Amino acid sequence: MKMFKIVPNAEIELLDISKKSLAVEFDMHTRDFRPIFLPRKQLYTVSIRGDGLIVNLGRIKLCIGKKSAYFVVLNDDNKELIFSMYLQDKLKNKKLEDKHIPFEFMILEASFEFVLAKTQKHFLSFESRLAKVLSEVSKSPTQANFEKLLLMKKEILSIEKIIQELQDTLTEFLNDDESIDDLVLGSTDFEEDDLESIMDNILEQVIEISHDIHKEKEHIDDTQEIVTLKMATIRNSVIQVDLLVSVAMFILSFGTLVAGFFGMNLQNSFESSVFAFWFVIFAVFILSIILGVLFWKFLKQRYIL
Repeated sequence: MKMFKIVPNAEIELLDISKKSLAVEFDMHTRDFRPIFLPRKQLYTVSIRGDGLIVNLGRIKLCIGKKSAYFVVLNDDNKELIFSMYLQDKLKNKKLEDKHIPFEFMILEASFEFVLAKTQKHFLSFESRLAKVLSEVSKSPTQANFEKLLLMKKEILSIEKIIQELQDTLTEFLNDDESIDDLVLGSTDFEEDDLESIMDNILEQVIEISHDIHKEKEHIDDTQEIVTLKMATIRNSVIQVDLLVSVAMFILSFGTLVAGFFGMNLQNSFESSVFAFWFVIFAVFILSIILGVLFWKFLKQRYIL
């Protein structure tokens, strides 16, 4: 498997390396390298094995020792180069107060910082795009805009998954006193409290993003509820209009029924009356008003209108 190797002086080289050679160098079993050599993404883990650390941060997988570290970034050549440069800069630009920090911890810290920085950048881009989509959905709740919102929900779930795995990994690591004690592989004056404070700082940033993600999910849910209420109001208005039209048609049909009766070719006593036409018109008009009022009261009593 092709992996990058980095050493404390920040030199990097690409090597074709096997589990067996890594097992010899770090005094581990070959099975310990499964999180690195398996092609698919797994749960984020940081484990101490032999003379090294096995770190799996999704696409970024590392085996870290006190004098060298091997890493690979799955399915993304561009990010692999960016990650390599990030580690080099981290080692080259060590501040004076960081000189006592051991190599293995600097690589571990840089790996978490890199994943966190990329996730933060993705989330900031997501926030601006989400605000635009939510505005469009609120103004125009069309099917196309709802499809955009659905894609945004899937995207925020993927970001949330990464942040949650980072948070779980860091929390589990910081709660395990034995892991913290064993993390510094070489002899150093680096203290356990220094390690915890640095990792706690990363954890705080992760938790902050987690809270922001929760807020954005609430915004999505609130917008969906508002749009749903708007659409329900529109549907109710349409139903009310349709009901009123149906009632009006029923009332008008009463006059049509009466006109149909008098349109029959049958003899009746009204034919000779000069008031028959106006009487029928007046009677139909009054009865239509009465029917309309009765229907209106009925609908009001049942809270239909």
